[in-house]
Amino acid sequence: MMKKITYLFTMLFFVAFSWQGMAQNCGEQFLDSGGDSADYSVSENITTTISPTNGGDKVTVTFTLFDVENSWDGLMVYDGPDNTASLIDSGSTYNHTACPNGAWTGTSTYAPSYFTSTHASGSLTFVFTSDSSVTSDGWVADITCAAPPTCDAVTNLEVSSMIAPSTAGFSWDAITGATGYNFEVQPQGTAQGTAGAVGSGSSPNTSFNATALVGGTAYTVYVQTDCGGGDTATYTSLDFTFAPPPANDECSDAITLNCDDSLTAQTTLGATGGSATSCQGSIGDDIWYSFEGNDAEVTITVNSTTTDEDAQIDVYASTDGTCAGFTLGACDGSLVQSGGGNNPYDATFTAEVGTTYFIAVGNWINDYPGFNFDLSVTCVTCPAPSDLTTTDITSTVAYIDWTENGSATLWNVEYKADADFTPGNGEQDQSGSFAAHPYGLAGFQPNTTYYWYVQADCGGGDTSEWVGASFT
Repeated sequence: MMKKITYLFTMLFFVAFSWQGMAQNCGEQFLDSGGDSADYSVSENITTTISPTNGGDKVTVTFTLFDVENSWDGLMVYDGPDNTASLIDSGSTYNHTACPNGAWTGTSTYAPSYFTSTHASGSLTFVFTSDSSVTSDGWVADITCAAPPTCDAVTNLEVSSMIAPSTAGFSWDAITGATGYNFEVQPQGTAQGTAGAVGSGSSPNTSFNATALVGGTAYTVYVQTDCGGGDTATYTSLDFTFAPPPANDECSDAITLNCDDSLTAQTTLGATGGSATSCQGSIGDDIWYSFEGNDAEVTITVNSTTTDEDAQIDVYASTDGTCAGFTLGACDGSLVQSGGGNNPYDATFTAEVGTTYFIAVGNWINDYPGFNFDLSVTCVTCPAPSDLTTTDITSTVAYIDWTENGSATLWNVEYKADADFTPGNGEQDQSGSFAAHPYGLAGFQPNTTYYWYVQADCGGGDTSEWVGASFT
């Protein structure tokens, strides 16, 4: 809820404290200029240094509320008595006047939990700047001062592995004097110690595995150093989304495709390919499929179900039926198709018998975190004729011809006078099957338009689509 107060009080508070923060002491609260009941003001530039009362103590500032205008207003945090000390960098890169690189901003992406001084003075310095429009709640934080812990907090906590369907591994650096480590996994946004943790326990080692995780779900892992005798460090936390690599993350694990396949809920989320080389420049986080050649014209259709992200597809012909039989990203004879950027995207190629094709499907935008899609395979084993022509037209005969695009040696022909028609439905005036072309049609009426269609017959009941033309 937005904090409420009269405009007059807000302006008086702003005038008093817009350039120099109030002295802050251990045991007090650290608040923005609006206090605990109003928003901060526009065009602020306030520096607040908090120092311990007792020599040797360290200041810790723990935020229970943090809400400033994202990317435009920011709080810079320095580990020392002034703004020349080391910056505690949030990682933000907005580079705005009131929100410089490294500022803490927004409500969640860069929302801090607590800061503890490591400087010899034990002090922390905060510099808050706001722009000329839009304010927000600001912050509420508790100030505590204590002797530095003898048990150091965990550092370099990371997700070391994600294993489908539900396991993630975590690791961190060893801490001198540690007898073990306590850990806990919570849904992201849930505080450590809350009942119903996804997993918790202790480990004598600098790693553990969490199980029963759900794909695509955001979590926070907490790890605490235990130095024995009740001496423990503060918890170190890490946010992560559980996205194990897909089963076909590697070419060697390519999923075999067949004609008429229709696969749903495919994903590149969690794929480890990065920005791999491609004839299109690069392809983001690709996953793999394979297809055995059958002398068909094959169309692989990828339909992205993720907003604002399209697919890129590279199709390679392997010289030995394995992933070693082609060069990833090479624009040579092994690459039979490369493209993308439209949705849905069709990759069409002629799949020769005896050749194994490997298909990489990845993100068109390389740094996109991944996308979901459906995939289907259409095979045309008896291609339709093309380049239809009608020549040597007289009052009694006309010669029709076409280009055969497959291996057919028999063709079905139908024609009709004066009106177009749907072939194959018995609407024609004349029909026949022919083993050669061009073929002469006869029995015409002058000044009459004739419509004709041809269909390739590849044997065994396998026929092409009808294609047509007309003449007068």
